[in-house]
Amino acid sequence: MVARGYRVIIITSKHSNDLSHESIEEGIKIYRLPIYNFGKKRYPFPRKNKTYKELLKKIKAENIDYFVINTRFQLPSLIGAKIAKEQGKQAIFTEHGTTYLTINSKFFDKILHIIEKLLIAQVKKNSKIFYGVSQEAAN
Repeated sequence: MVARGYRVIIITSKHSNDLSHESIEEGIKIYRLPIYNFGKKRYPFPRKNKTYKELLKKIKAENIDYFVINTRFQLPSLIGAKIAKEQGKQAIFTEHGTTYLTINSKFFDKILHIIEKLLIAQVKKNSKIFYGVSQEAAN
C-alpha cells in the first residue's frame, strides 16, 4: 500500500518490552498501545496509563480515512471501532479466526468465550462491514 502512495498507520498492542510505543518501519507508522498480557500473551488488555492516553490522543489527531481492523474480537479491535465511529468513519473488519480463543483452561476459556461474545456485540454497534478470510470465518 505504501508503494502505491497510501499512508499506512498500524495500531497494535505493545506485546513485548523491547518494542517502542511508536516507530516508522518501511514507511509505515506504528503505534503500540501498552497492555497487560493475559493468557500467555494471547489476550491483550489495554493498560490505560499516561502513555496509553497520550498515544490515543495522537492516533485521534491523525487524519485517518479508513479503519481496517483485523480481528479476533479483542479489546484493541473495539478501541479501533470506537475511534472510527467517533470520527464519523466506517470500520471494516476482517475476521481471521473461526473459533473462540482458548488458553486451555476450562474455567478461563468459559470466561473468555463470554467476553468475546460481549465484544462482538459492541463491535457490531460500531460497524456493519465484516469480511472473513474463509467461508467458515464469514459465517
